[in-house]
Amino acid sequence: MQVLVVDDDRLIREQAREILTHAGFEVAGLPDGREIFDRIRGNMVDVILLDIVLPEGSGLDMLPLIKGLDPDLPVIIVTGHPSLDVAVEALKGGAYDFIQKPFAPEQIVSAVRRAAERRRLDLRNKSLMLELSEKIHEVVILKQVGETISSTLDLQAILAALLGAAKDALHSEASSLLLVEEATGDLVFEVALGERGERVKEFRLKRGQGIAGWVAEHGEPLCIPDVSRDPRFLTQVDATTGFITRSILCVPLRLKGTVIGVIEAMNKRGTRPYDSDDQRLLQAIGSQAAVAIENAKLYQRVSQQLEDLKRLERVKDDLTQLLVHDLKTPLTSIVLNLDMLPPPEGAEAARWARHVGDAKRSCRSLMTLVANLLDISSMEEGKLRLSREPLVLADLVASVMGEFRVQAEEEEEGIQLGADVPPDLPLVRADHDLLRRVLANLLSNALKHSPPKSGVQIRAALAKAGGVVRVDVVDQGEGIPEAYHQKIFEKFGQVETARPGPRLNKGLGLTFCKLAVEAHGGRIWVQSAVGRGSTFSFTIPLEAGPRGGAAPGT
Repeated sequence: MQVLVVDDDRLIREQAREILTHAGFEVAGLPDGREIFDRIRGNMVDVILLDIVLPEGSGLDMLPLIKGLDPDLPVIIVTGHPSLDVAVEALKGGAYDFIQKPFAPEQIVSAVRRAAERRRLDLRNKSLMLELSEKIHEVVILKQVGETISSTLDLQAILAALLGAAKDALHSEASSLLLVEEATGDLVFEVALGERGERVKEFRLKRGQGIAGWVAEHGEPLCIPDVSRDPRFLTQVDATTGFITRSILCVPLRLKGTVIGVIEAMNKRGTRPYDSDDQRLLQAIGSQAAVAIENAKLYQRVSQQLEDLKRLERVKDDLTQLLVHDLKTPLTSIVLNLDMLPPPEGAEAARWARHVGDAKRSCRSLMTLVANLLDISSMEEGKLRLSREPLVLADLVASVMGEFRVQAEEEEEGIQLGADVPPDLPLVRADHDLLRRVLANLLSNALKHSPPKSGVQIRAALAKAGGVVRVDVVDQGEGIPEAYHQKIFEKFGQVETARPGPRLNKGLGLTFCKLAVEAHGGRIWVQSAVGRGSTFSFTIPLEAGPRGGAAPGT
């Protein structure tokens, strides 16, 4: 980039030259403005540093003359007596920037670099606009082709539109597209436009047969102004259809380096034959056609795979339902029989009670799993009906904690359960059984992953958003990596723990909690970090009424 410094002060010119030369610019200096216009006319300047005060007059007066010769030439005004009025006048006159003397090296380098980049972009834009103006016809055609491809995945509609665009853009009497049949390698007419197009689609070509076959076999385009002089031309097609081919332009359709077909245009109207510009345009259309064909085929494959997956999902759900129903009855029978077993007398009584208690808990765990499977399936299908009623959350929390208190404290180094639920908390409106099971799942999960002598707490308070209560189940376990905060709520999503023992999720409990909470219009999430425990939180709507109503912010 060439920079011209126009200043009557020799020291300023030399200083600017030294700074900008060191920054990588070609720099010339002038003591006045008499040679500026010659340099502009000779394209010898890209950026001008122009002093306001010059021997023959004001630099501001020269701005309109400079802009008249080159409107895009960046001019940076330099002055030792800056004022707001002068700056405004300079910018209104077309100046790119305005700097004050004396200037720091970084200031002038920064200003000139910005101006040079602007100049480079302007010159590049002019060049691109010139190229675009020469290819505007191609751009319009390709735009139409792109819009067609993006508007549908119907392969036949896309190919017909592409061929129509090629036929019109190349001013041709007919056009056709042939695809390679995977099983045989033959070329099959997919679309044929123009006179006798439907008759043409009856033909199949071997690789190497005819001009289309030659292009498919060699992967090279052919532009033939007179097919009667080319031995590769297959006269049989014209003889059968009655169409008379005089000239032809044929290009291969390539996808990932493989020829998948050809596209051809026949009989250009007018006196000008097919040329290299026509070939380039047809190749561009052919490239988009190849991509469209691949996308359509991929869509068909994916659609079929999705249908297969849906079918397998239905089979899996049916098997799950069958398994669940077959498990529920025997599990209930086992628990009833355990309750009816008479305890032994003597020293074995304590050990018997412990084993029977373990067996009951295992059965209840399986029964909870069965219930979760049934309810998850119902909620996913939208078939589960909620029995909403006003509930006192403090009572429900106390009931659930009572179920788990013995389990939490029965070991020598037990886990302390605690609750912080205000008794005057407004009523919530929820399904009693579902909300109880949500709390039970979260509490059971917290106990399983809490170390000995730690604590688990349930908290509840009005949420800041209003209209809902927020419930937190807090433990001091090993924590959950952030990458798994969403995964643990997915069906059968499991995360391995760092220590031996159960995993963070059996794949259903938290899924049930998520679906049950969302069925009430709430949401559920986890806040956790490895080594810092976990807080599972969910919201539940308030009951409208004397103890319900809108919740104030907290």
